Amino acid sequence: MGLAHKKPLLYRFCRRIKGCGETILGFQLGTHQNRMVYSELTSLAIMKPTIQIGNSEHIIFHVTEEMSPVFHNTAIHEVCSTWDLSHQFELAARLTLEQHLEDSEQGIGSHISINHIKPAPVGKQVDVIATIIELDETTVVCELVANIGERVVATGKQIQRVLSKEKIAKIIKDPTAIHPNI
Repeated sequence: MGLAHKKPLLYRFCRRIKGCGETILGFQLGTHQNRMVYSELTSLAIMKPTIQIGNSEHIIFHVTEEMSPVFHNTAIHEVCSTWDLSHQFELAARLTLEQHLEDSEQGIGSHISINHIKPAPVGKQVDVIATIIELDETTVVCELVANIGERVVATGKQIQRVLSKEKIAKIIKDPTAIHPNI
């Protein structure tokens, strides 16, 4: 059975023993006793234990004319564009992660989806709430909701991958290389 198959259980176990160096660790998975060297786990991102499913962050923004959709130099509607709303969703989701990163880690966005349900007119205040709904050793998934008062304007999902800063730098330097476990 390979390490990839064991990652969720390893993650929960390894979060508690971070910093144990090269000590050989024993851990129980079902009825099988397994052993591995801690250094094999150092490529796994191990965020601070404060990150948990259910953590949420909130941002507020005011829709400005600059946020309106413009195509071929023509403003189309005086509302928040979907692409600007996407940016606000990214900001809110990022806040759920930032305080839980170790100094050697960084998050990088890998997915965003938006259901733009109703318009957010220029001048309105929009509240965005990002809530962590899924979490593993390298992935943080947030559910997003944008409201004007009690009215839902948009919903969505954003996924961030957490990797070492070194690994992200390698990916940026050579985006064509095959990077396993990204």
